[in-house]
Amino acid sequence: MPSPTTSSVTPQDVARLVSEVISRIRSESKAAAQPAAAAVAAVTLTDRVVSAEILERLPARTTQVQLPQRAVITPSARDVARDRGISLLPASARSVATTGRPLIIARADCRDDISALTAHISRAVPASQQIPTAGLTSVLMTLADHAGRDAARGLLLTDKPAVACVAANRYGSLRAVTADNAASLEAAASACAANLLVIEPGRFSVPSLERMAAAFARRETTAPPAVLSPPAPATTPVACSCQHSH
Repeated sequence: MPSPTTSSVTPQDVARLVSEVISRIRSESKAAAQPAAAAVAAVTLTDRVVSAEILERLPARTTQVQLPQRAVITPSARDVARDRGISLLPASARSVATTGRPLIIARADCRDDISALTAHISRAVPASQQIPTAGLTSVLMTLADHAGRDAARGLLLTDKPAVACVAANRYGSLRAVTADNAASLEAAASACAANLLVIEPGRFSVPSLERMAAAFARRETTAPPAVLSPPAPATTPVACSCQHSH
C-alpha cells in the first residue's frame, strides 16, 4: 500500500510538463534564429527628414542606410549614426559600389593613431579598400600602382600633406592635390582632374572627411588639363630668348 506522503503524477502534471518543454524548445529556436534575422547590412529609407528616432528604430546590426535624394539629416541623427557606426548614403552615392573604380585609403607619417577614422571613411565609401600603414615612399608607390593598373583613386591621410603632394606628383600615374578646407580641396581636385587627395586629418572633422571621400569616389572621370600632360620631346633646338650672348 503506497505511503500517504508519496505524490502521484496526474495527467494534468504530464500536460503541464509537455507544454513547458514545447515552450522552451520554441523559445530556444527563436533565439537561435534571431542573429540571422538581425544581420542587416543595409536599409533603405524613404523619409525626407531623417531624425535620431528613425535611426534608433533600425535593426541593431545595420551598417548602411540609403537615403532619398536631398534628404535632410538632423544633427542628432548624425550623432546616432556616428555612435552606431552607420554610414548615411544619399541616393547619388548608391552607384559608387558598382563603378568598378575603387578608392584606396592610405595613411603615412601620422603622429596619432587614425585607424578609427579610416574605418569611418571606409564604411562611408562602399567601393573602398585600405592599405597597410607604411612609410610615405612605400605608400605612394602602392597608390601609383593602383592608379596605373586599376584606374583607382586614392585618399592619403598624412601630417605632411605638402611633402606628400609634391612626392606623389613625381609619379606619372598620380595627380595629387591638397588644401586646408573642403571647398578649396574640391576646387583643386576639379581643376586638375585629380586622382589622389592628400589630407592632413587633424584639419577636418570626421563627417567632412566622409563626405569628401564619398564625393571624390563618385566624381566623373575627366581629362586632365593639357598643361599637365608630359611635354613632347623637342625635335629641333629651341632658340634662347635671353639677352646674353652664347
